[in-house]
This record gives sequence, structure tokens and C-alpha cells, in this order.
Amino acid sequence: MAYGETVENLSREMVLVSHIQRGAVQDGPGWRTTVYLKGCPLRCPWCYNAESLHFQQELRYVPQFCIGAAACGRCLEACRSGGIVLPGPDTDGRPVVRRQLCRVCGECTQFCPSGALSLVGRAMTAADIVQEAEKDRDFYSTSGGGLTLSGGEPLVRPTLPENTPMRNDMSSFSNPVVRSRASNSVGTPGIKFGCFLRSRLA
Repeated sequence: MAYGETVENLSREMVLVSHIQRGAVQDGPGWRTTVYLKGCPLRCPWCYNAESLHFQQELRYVPQFCIGAAACGRCLEACRSGGIVLPGPDTDGRPVVRRQLCRVCGECTQFCPSGALSLVGRAMTAADIVQEAEKDRDFYSTSGGGLTLSGGEPLVRPTLPENTPMRNDMSSFSNPVVRSRASNSVGTPGIKFGCFLRSRLA
């Protein structure tokens, strides 16, 4: 997948994942592996996953992590599109990202020693997600936990839970969950591995 590619350009079997959190205890019963999918049509003012809103890969810049152009400046040398420029008067010596010129090529992230620059959005198949979740299977069996699909908004990509490898493998997890922002109901959304919705709007 090319950097900056949108969800619509991915194959039917793939989704963009912004983050995978292990040891989550707030996204369903027991110890959970929460997979945050990228892309959401809603714009809730209280959203705490802003990096998951857009349906394409993005460059994340956390200025507070940057050690400054004088001490480092490697991103300035790596950027060939003019998307990263010298500090302005109000940036405390930190470079400025000009989003309109950024090509989301990811070059700068490879040279950033502090993690201030990173790419958000990794293309994964349902089988890839299940393989990641399998690493925590022992915790699921002892705590009654499982895999949670979160977002973004997981229900904008119904092919993910309906995908056969995901459905077959997910049936062996004790408590699979799809956590949706789009519905305030709790029930079975017609997804065949017996998950339930738990909305952030509820």
C-alpha cells in the first residue's frame, strides 16, 4: 500500500489500523486486545481518537516530543517535499509541518530519534489482526477477555467481521466485541461471530 492511500483504495480484505492496544480492560470483559481501525464519518466534539478520524494514512506530529531543530534537524534534511520547514517564532525551536505540502512519504519518521513524527495507518487483513490477537490468547482464557474492534468506526467496514478467516478464527475467542460510535444500542449487529455493540455514545 502506498503512503497516504485511502481505505477505499485498499483491497476488500484490508483495513487501516491506527493502533493495537494490549492489556485493555475498558473495552469489554476481561483482558483485551483492542484494534483501533482508521476512519470515522462522525465528528464528535469529545473524540479522544482524533488520529483515527480520517480514512487515509497520515503523518502524526507531536511537537512536545521534538528535541528541536538546533539539536537535531534530521527531519528537515529528510523531507524533500517542503512539508517540514524551519521553526517559526512561536514554535520554541521546533520545526513546523506544512500539511498542504506533506506527501505522507514517511521519510522523516525514519530519522526522528524522539518519536515526534510517526505514520498512522497500517494496512492489515482480518487474518493479520487475528494473528496479532492470538499472542494474548492465554490472557483471554484466564480473564474471560478477547478481541475488541474499535475505531475510528468499525461498522463502516462490514467486510472485516464478515470476512471468513476472521469469522472462523474469532469464534474461538471467548468474548469478541465490536465497539461502535454509530449506535447507542447493545445487541447483535448481524455479525456472525456473536459480538455485541458497545457505543461511545451510550
